[in-house]
Amino acid sequence: MAAFIRFSWSDMAKRSTIAGIRDSALTNHGVQQTTRLGEHLTQQKYLFTSIFSSDLARAFKTAEAIRDAQAISDNGETPSIVQSVDLREQDFGYYEGKPFFVKKKDSSMSAKQEHFEAHKHEPGFDPMETKEAMMSRADRFLITHLLPILSSSSITNQTVAVVSHGMLLSALWKSILKHQPPRSVTIQPEVLAARPLVSLEHLGGWSNTGYLELHLQTISQHDAGGASTSAVPEGVAPSLDLKPLEEFMDSTGLLRFSIKVMAVNSVRHLQGLKRTRGGVGSSRYDEGQRSIDSFFKKRKFE
Repeated sequence: MAAFIRFSWSDMAKRSTIAGIRDSALTNHGVQQTTRLGEHLTQQKYLFTSIFSSDLARAFKTAEAIRDAQAISDNGETPSIVQSVDLREQDFGYYEGKPFFVKKKDSSMSAKQEHFEAHKHEPGFDPMETKEAMMSRADRFLITHLLPILSSSSITNQTVAVVSHGMLLSALWKSILKHQPPRSVTIQPEVLAARPLVSLEHLGGWSNTGYLELHLQTISQHDAGGASTSAVPEGVAPSLDLKPLEEFMDSTGLLRFSIKVMAVNSVRHLQGLKRTRGGVGSSRYDEGQRSIDSFFKKRKFE
């Protein structure tokens, strides 16, 4: 099982500014979201064997909440969090820390695209990271971190959490899709019933602490269609070393995994959670403060 998780509500999101690769602390409401997420995943018996996170604080703190909730479960195992710069959000260049631009009604371009076209040749203008560069990062994380973990033993024994950012998570999902054989990825009927507009290529956005739940299973070499090879799938940087993964690839370089999409942007854990009024919920979280709950011993989940 793998869960792709977006970080919780942060200080810069509260101010409606573009965070990108800038660090941004969680708000009080964001910490409540992460607590709910960690408890929910543990109650669902998802005890992670590996946890990966962007190195940006808003993602890492979300990953910590998942690990901490697991630490007080009956199992008690707490894998270390592996941080990766490849899981960072898109670098928005000049637009980092800027307010979101409002699109003009008569324009065919987004407000950001329009501004970029008007200013891209000015001295010192820092352009945004391209989609191609983001895909390269997603490919690198998939090949160097995620797939070796899933391929190290039986997939059924691996439970992986990847905590990152909306744009990068979308790129990572596309990276996985382009490695998969035809008809090897399916969306569960109940997901399609709840989200009729969802397709494999367009799952939609991630809410704060929303997660994509994937169940993976190996496809036998016979079903995959022949012997393995070191062929590089189309669109993957040739510099990436795929040799350690040869036994998990078919004759075209595609991966011998089947994937079931069990949940898309799941936020069941946030049901009933409301932001504290008076600006408290929107305030930056102070790690030195203690809630009333912290004075009582936490119970273990059954």
